Amino acid sequence: MLWALGSSQAPDGSATAGNPATSANPAPDPHRHRSTEFQQFLADCAHSLEGWRPGQVTYPHDVDVPLAGSRNYRARIDISPGAQDRPAPDADTAAVPLEVRCGIGARLVPVGTSVDVDDQDWVLLEFGEPGTVQWNWTITAGEPRDAQVRLELRPAVALVDGGYTVPAEDTNPGTATTTFTTDVHVQTSLLQRAGTWVTDSWPVITSVAVALGGGILALLTWGKKVRTAARALQDPAQREPGGTSSASPVGGARRRPARQAGRRH
Repeated sequence: MLWALGSSQAPDGSATAGNPATSANPAPDPHRHRSTEFQQFLADCAHSLEGWRPGQVTYPHDVDVPLAGSRNYRARIDISPGAQDRPAPDADTAAVPLEVRCGIGARLVPVGTSVDVDDQDWVLLEFGEPGTVQWNWTITAGEPRDAQVRLELRPAVALVDGGYTVPAEDTNPGTATTTFTTDVHVQTSLLQRAGTWVTDSWPVITSVAVALGGGILALLTWGKKVRTAARALQDPAQREPGGTSSASPVGGARRRPARQAGRRH
């Protein structure tokens, strides 16, 4: 039996050499699988379930803030398929993989007294399409010295009547707080830095001045005593009270009182 030349398939259904038949079982697509998991996670979140999902948090490495000025601070979490494998968007941004729940709370806390954050309360966000949440804060520099700010992330817990809330304490391992630190560089002028040095060093300067003043006073008192002793050695009359001396006249001879000449009778 013959079949037509160039046919893609023999009468028995076998693939020909010129045009193999397509496999009935194609290789699974990993991207499609991850997308399905992502959609299922979002569906669970819509029903206030407490599932976990891998993601990535991005936040600034450093922030430059002018004295008496402010700068924006942005933190972002991405749980879309392949988020953990993405590089940081730029050299000034840190990218760290992490596991999150459907709801997550975040707050930014200043470390030190030279900078302040406009809102230091927990802010709760919930994941949905397209799988990202983002927070923004304003950092203000009030003193001319560098400091830090600490980003704190805490998984939220589901409520009985739906929705999520940030727990007050992280005593539960499932709601443990994760922290990330950013250095804040306060930009100042040379005169402002000099004023800060004087202010910071004033207690030390005062202590040194007091010590030097005490030493100078003691030195002056000692010098006065030395001068008094030297004058006493040069003037023997100052050795006894009243300024008189018991020393004999030169030669050791004592003068006798002169007798008055009497008349001869």
